[in-house]
Amino acid sequence: MRAWADAATSAESWVLDGNFDAERDLVWGRAELAIWLDFSLATTLWRVSRRNFGWLTSGEPVWGGRRMTLAKALSGVRHTLRSHALKRSAYPSLLAGFPRLQVVRLTSPRAAETWLASLSQP
Repeated sequence: MRAWADAATSAESWVLDGNFDAERDLVWGRAELAIWLDFSLATTLWRVSRRNFGWLTSGEPVWGGRRMTLAKALSGVRHTLRSHALKRSAYPSLLAGFPRLQVVRLTSPRAAETWLASLSQP
């Protein structure tokens, strides 16, 4: 994964979706902007569950053509429950370690919609 993240973030322009915790030094160190969707646990848990179980029931290929399994769907829910509070408390100091990185912290879906709408304003 590190070699992939290194190659992906070496390009002139790039966008990544996800945390890439083990590759943070590469990803955050090379990024200009990080959008932190710091939504409530309830919102995050609902969205992870809806996404994972939607993929499970639809059979839609994800992650390189693989299909979601019940074990993977539940694993995503467990990960959300275990990591939400930790990331919320740790990210401010971790992000401070990358002073050139502009961070937009959005704490609700409405805040995200408002911020996105502001990008299209002249």
